[in-house]
Amino acid sequence: MNETNLIHITVAAVGITLSIVGEHVLFGKRWKRYEYARRAMGIVTVFVWLGYLVACGVIDAHTIEIAFVAFGLAGATLGIMATVEKTKTADQARAELGRNGTTGGPGTILPR
Repeated sequence: MNETNLIHITVAAVGITLSIVGEHVLFGKRWKRYEYARRAMGIVTVFVWLGYLVACGVIDAHTIEIAFVAFGLAGATLGIMATVEKTKTADQARAELGRNGTTGGPGTILPR
Protein backbone atom coordinates (compact mmCIF):
# COMPACT_ATOMS: atom_id res chain seq x y z
CA MET A 1 0.00 0.00 0.00
CA ASN A 2 1.43 3.32 -1.01
CA GLU A 3 1.10 6.67 0.71
CA THR A 4 -1.53 7.97 -1.70
CA ASN A 5 -3.83 5.03 -1.01
CA LEU A 6 -3.38 5.52 2.72
CA ILE A 7 -4.38 9.18 2.36
CA HIS A 8 -7.51 8.24 0.36
CA ILE A 9 -8.49 5.59 2.92
CA THR A 10 -8.03 8.13 5.73
CA VAL A 11 -10.13 10.70 3.88
CA ALA A 12 -12.87 8.10 3.34
CA ALA A 13 -12.80 6.98 6.98
CA VAL A 14 -13.05 10.55 8.27
CA GLY A 15 -15.73 11.31 5.65
CA ILE A 16 -17.82 8.30 6.66
CA THR A 17 -17.51 9.22 10.34
CA LEU A 18 -18.50 12.86 9.81
CA SER A 19 -21.32 11.91 7.43
CA ILE A 20 -22.85 9.41 9.85
CA VAL A 21 -22.57 11.84 12.77
CA GLY A 22 -24.16 14.57 10.63
CA GLU A 23 -27.00 12.29 9.58
CA HIS A 24 -27.61 11.29 13.19
CA VAL A 25 -27.71 14.93 14.32
CA LEU A 26 -30.02 15.96 11.48
CA PHE A 27 -32.34 12.95 11.33
CA GLY A 28 -31.78 10.93 14.52
CA LYS A 29 -34.68 12.26 16.59
CA ARG A 30 -37.00 13.33 13.78
CA TRP A 31 -36.83 9.95 12.05
CA LYS A 32 -36.81 7.84 15.22
CA ARG A 33 -39.71 5.67 14.06
CA TYR A 34 -38.26 5.30 10.55
CA GLU A 35 -35.46 2.95 11.59
CA TYR A 36 -35.25 1.22 8.20
CA ALA A 37 -34.89 4.55 6.38
CA ARG A 38 -32.12 5.66 8.74
CA ARG A 39 -30.36 2.32 8.34
CA ALA A 40 -30.60 2.54 4.54
CA MET A 41 -29.29 6.11 4.62
CA GLY A 42 -26.22 4.94 6.56
CA ILE A 43 -25.58 2.07 4.15
CA VAL A 44 -25.89 4.38 1.14
CA THR A 45 -23.47 6.81 2.79
CA VAL A 46 -20.87 4.07 3.18
CA PHE A 47 -21.32 2.97 -0.43
CA VAL A 48 -20.90 6.55 -1.66
CA TRP A 49 -17.58 6.77 0.15
CA LEU A 50 -16.58 3.35 -1.16
CA GLY A 51 -17.34 4.73 -4.63
CA TYR A 52 -14.83 7.47 -3.87
CA LEU A 53 -12.23 4.78 -3.12
CA VAL A 54 -13.06 3.00 -6.39
CA ALA A 55 -12.71 6.28 -8.31
CA CYS A 56 -9.30 6.83 -6.70
CA GLY A 57 -8.21 3.30 -7.65
CA VAL A 58 -7.74 2.14 -4.06
CA ILE A 59 -10.21 -0.76 -4.36
CA ASP A 60 -11.75 -2.48 -7.35
CA ALA A 61 -15.36 -2.04 -8.45
CA HIS A 62 -16.08 -5.78 -8.47
CA THR A 63 -15.67 -5.96 -4.69
CA ILE A 64 -18.16 -3.13 -4.27
CA GLU A 65 -20.61 -4.83 -6.63
CA ILE A 66 -20.52 -8.01 -4.55
CA ALA A 67 -21.04 -6.06 -1.32
CA PHE A 68 -23.88 -4.05 -2.93
CA VAL A 69 -25.69 -7.24 -4.00
CA ALA A 70 -25.18 -8.77 -0.55
CA PHE A 71 -26.58 -5.69 1.23
CA GLY A 72 -29.46 -5.55 -1.25
CA LEU A 73 -30.31 -9.17 -0.57
CA ALA A 74 -30.12 -8.61 3.19
CA GLY A 75 -32.32 -5.50 2.94
CA ALA A 76 -34.91 -7.26 0.79
CA THR A 77 -35.01 -10.20 3.21
CA LEU A 78 -35.43 -7.85 6.18
CA GLY A 79 -38.19 -5.95 4.37
CA ILE A 80 -40.08 -9.15 3.58
CA MET A 81 -39.73 -10.39 7.15
CA ALA A 82 -40.98 -7.06 8.57
CA THR A 83 -43.96 -7.07 6.18
CA VAL A 84 -44.90 -10.64 7.12
CA GLU A 85 -44.63 -9.80 10.84
CA LYS A 86 -46.84 -6.72 10.49
CA THR A 87 -49.37 -8.71 8.48
CA LYS A 88 -49.49 -11.39 11.18
CA THR A 89 -49.97 -8.75 13.87
CA ALA A 90 -52.77 -7.11 11.90
CA ASP A 91 -54.46 -10.47 11.27
CA GLN A 92 -54.26 -11.31 14.97
CA ALA A 93 -55.80 -7.95 15.88
CA ARG A 94 -58.64 -8.48 13.39
CA ALA A 95 -59.27 -11.97 14.76
CA GLU A 96 -59.32 -10.63 18.32
CA LEU A 97 -61.79 -7.90 17.36
CA GLY A 98 -63.94 -10.48 15.62
CA ARG A 99 -64.12 -12.64 18.74
CA ASN A 100 -65.22 -9.71 20.87
CA GLY A 101 -67.90 -8.74 18.38
CA THR A 102 -67.18 -5.02 18.56
CA THR A 103 -64.37 -2.62 18.02
CA GLY A 104 -65.33 -0.39 20.92
CA GLY A 105 -64.57 2.66 18.79
CA PRO A 106 -66.20 6.09 19.06
CA GLY A 107 -69.97 5.98 18.92
CA THR A 108 -70.13 2.27 19.71
CA ILE A 109 -72.52 1.24 22.42
CA LEU A 110 -70.97 -1.63 24.31
CA PRO A 111 -73.22 -4.23 26.01
CA ARG A 112 -73.28 -4.11 29.81
